[in-house]
Amino acid sequence: MKKGKKRGISPLIATVLLIGFTIALAAIIFSWISSFTEERAGKTAEIVKSEVGCATSIEIGVEKACVDGTGIHFILENRENNDIDGFVVRLEQGDNADVIEVDQRLGALEVTNIDILPQNINIPESAVIVPKLKVDGKVALCQEKAIEVFITQGC
Repeated sequence: MKKGKKRGISPLIATVLLIGFTIALAAIIFSWISSFTEERAGKTAEIVKSEVGCATSIEIGVEKACVDGTGIHFILENRENNDIDGFVVRLEQGDNADVIEVDQRLGALEVTNIDILPQNINIPESAVIVPKLKVDGKVALCQEKAIEVFITQGC
């Protein structure tokens, strides 16, 4: 019986194929790493912008915080020359809490009234007011600028 000649690929072609696969794999990995890095850098820049914006352009004061039969009333003062785009108010009474979003804008160096009707709490003891700032079209909560106030009975 006659054996057929089996031929493999030559060592030169095998080397060229290995180098080609290695270069292709390196290009794919490099492309993935660069897009991943750009994405992370963009997100980090967004976070830094909002934190810097909150730290440098927001300062609020509470002139009055009281509750009566019609709801809870705050008089807030914007002490900086930038607009505040709203607030998140956390009303607290013992272990109970009620979080309310207020989309009322507070202009630069402006004083305004904010009236809130609580959902789950009848008469809250205190409130934490967190200002919101719009940075590049996105709203950021400025947790480090939150202020806590005690609410008095009767306005």
